[in-house]
Amino acid sequence: MALKQTVWKPDTCGCEVVLEWDDTQDNANRTHSLKQFNKRCAAHDKVNELDDFNAMHDENKRKNLAFGEVKKIIPSLTPEFYEWSFDDERVLTIKLNGPSDADKGEIHSLMQKFGAGKVKVS
Repeated sequence: MALKQTVWKPDTCGCEVVLEWDDTQDNANRTHSLKQFNKRCAAHDKVNELDDFNAMHDENKRKNLAFGEVKKIIPSLTPEFYEWSFDDERVLTIKLNGPSDADKGEIHSLMQKFGAGKVKVS
């Protein structure tokens, strides 16, 4: 086993973590685990390191997957028409500039796959 490490700074918060993985595993089976927090933001300094890391990772993954879902409805979507943020409750809020109300409604329906109250679309 050859363990590798990298520093990850998600774009969804101010945390910085060291991730560790076994580079003898192929990409399809590889898992990255938390080695340590270098920096914890206020949103992820609440419980314990592993739970806070899992929350941070989930938020980053949700943000990225949500953008992919929106692109399915609006393939020509560019960043200036898509703004995202997390509120104090760590709900992903997506503001879409330009799409029709029908498209926004369809996107809102797609976001339910992340769970009730996890994503808001406006």
